[in-house]
Amino acid sequence: MEPVRSTLWHVCVLVVLVFLSTSAYGQTASTTIGKPNYIESVELETERKKDRWGGQIGFGLGLAPQFIGSSRYDVQATLDINVTWNDTVFIEGDRAGVALYKSRFLRAGPIARWNLGRANDLVADINSGETLDTFELGAFAGTSFYKLFLSAEAYWGVSGAHRGSNIEAEMGYTFELNSGLRVTPIVGANWGSQKFNQVFFGVEEDSVLFEPFRAKAGIYELYAEAAVEQRLGKNWLIKGTVRLSDLKNSAADSTITRSEVGERVQFSSFFGVVWLF
Repeated sequence: MEPVRSTLWHVCVLVVLVFLSTSAYGQTASTTIGKPNYIESVELETERKKDRWGGQIGFGLGLAPQFIGSSRYDVQATLDINVTWNDTVFIEGDRAGVALYKSRFLRAGPIARWNLGRANDLVADINSGETLDTFELGAFAGTSFYKLFLSAEAYWGVSGAHRGSNIEAEMGYTFELNSGLRVTPIVGANWGSQKFNQVFFGVEEDSVLFEPFRAKAGIYELYAEAAVEQRLGKNWLIKGTVRLSDLKNSAADSTITRSEVGERVQFSSFFGVVWLF
């Protein structure tokens, strides 16, 4: 009976974490903080690998655009949720997945996320009042060699605002400056199909706020990021990230981005205290 209770308790914890992750990361397109947690890591301590549960839960302040392409920024309390179970199931930000294929140099499997899109009321009314929330299904693949990692995630909208697709790819390298300080620079690119980009950057004919704009498929964002971690002890660390991105193609040409409420260059950051388990 005790193992059943323990399993039910863990399932309840997972459900709560998924809800908190989605709520915390729904405001902007940049939903991960640092290196993806499904990447095989030689940096994870051996004693933490013995437990089926692992990861980190952090709390801090985040600065981000009100929506991708916005010139207006919000500062808000932010959760950094990054959890794995049995080194297979993972929750990271607004996404969850299962590593069905695992080897030393490659991990892959299905992934899903609830993309809450733009939270700004002004822009939410552009496409005839249609909500921008979308549930997306997809697949991921990640590889690592020593401190270098590469990852790619592909998503398809299955319900909500769009039936489009988008691909996110990034590469990074972790520098250990001393026993407690790590710095991970990351570069990445995001691509969207026509349907995806139209929802986020297009403007329909009946808009009274912006000139109509038809988005095209293509890369919509290039970015560079730096994540810094300073250990405070066995189970605690201070974490900070900064990201600078440049919108491209339809994202940059959109009448939203070129308006007084838009901006092509985007900046976001996070700083907080993290508990490791």
